[in-house]
Amino acid sequence: ALAAAPKGERLLLVFASATSTAILAARLALRVTGREAGIQVGLHGNLNDLQAQRSRNPFLRALDMRAVMSRPRRGLRYLTFEAAIAAELRGMIPATANAVDSIPLAVNVSELDAWRPLELGEPLRVGLVGLATEAKGITQFLETARLFRAEYGPRIEFCLVGSIQGRDDPERFRDLAHPVAQGHMPRAAYIKRLLSLHYVFLPLKPVYYRLSPSG
Repeated sequence: ALAAAPKGERLLLVFASATSTAILAARLALRVTGREAGIQVGLHGNLNDLQAQRSRNPFLRALDMRAVMSRPRRGLRYLTFEAAIAAELRGMIPATANAVDSIPLAVNVSELDAWRPLELGEPLRVGLVGLATEAKGITQFLETARLFRAEYGPRIEFCLVGSIQGRDDPERFRDLAHPVAQGHMPRAAYIKRLLSLHYVFLPLKPVYYRLSPSG
């Protein structure tokens, strides 16, 4: 990429996502080629590496995300997608205080015209949006669905606006209003189901979403 870039121009290397070793590789590539460039690293789920148990091997420990981010470098900036995550990062690694920026997570606004106010009525529809993962709180969502369905029957519906993961047992989802499926959910079906909800319920787990944005 550096070899293909125009000579004599100030460059910016932008990582949509990056591991600690990718950050080091970018810095090394600049040093070897003699090019000058800024490096901007987007931090999504990979920022959770900061919460992982660190290796006792001093070499591997020096290469992990916490070590790399604790060594600030001129021209290297980090980008988070929620202001709260930037604040968490500054608290965990003070060395990043002057190297972290934040912008809102990009959301597709072209479909907003399809939205219409939905009056409260029965059945009341409550949905979990996205993949049915433990980090997103799928077990708590399913348990809530079971309890509320037992109490209120058809007066309330719980919906998954998304799909299940490969090893998940579809029988777990028997209290939901729609059959669940693995793999990609077609966008038209996703939007239609999302627009039918009265409430979105996301019991997000801090073990993942403390340092990860939720779209």
